[in-house]
Amino acid sequence: MGSVLGTLTLRYPFHCSRFSPYIFGGGGVIFGGGQRPQNVLVAEPGEGFDQVVTTGHTGSTTEGIGQVGGGLEIRITPHIGWISDFSWNFVNGPQNNFGMARTGVNFAF
Repeated sequence: MGSVLGTLTLRYPFHCSRFSPYIFGGGGVIFGGGQRPQNVLVAEPGEGFDQVVTTGHTGSTTEGIGQVGGGLEIRITPHIGWISDFSWNFVNGPQNNFGMARTGVNFAF
């Protein structure tokens, strides 16, 4: 299972400040997942116990993904910054969409 995602980031550093808000958006694909079991109902005559038996799995699928988000970078030094952002990801319909929050350290060279 894997994914490929490309994004474009627009960053606006405030002049003479440590703050740089940014927005981003992009798209890509998620591949190698989505396998589902194939189940068969085995019914016994009379008042026996019915069973559901898994006979195999479907093949993997590939889906498109879109992403939009925004965040803030605060520079601690000219080459080290703390970032925090949130993105919303669109995958094959509203039942699969999800949000993601990230935070971390940026090293600029």
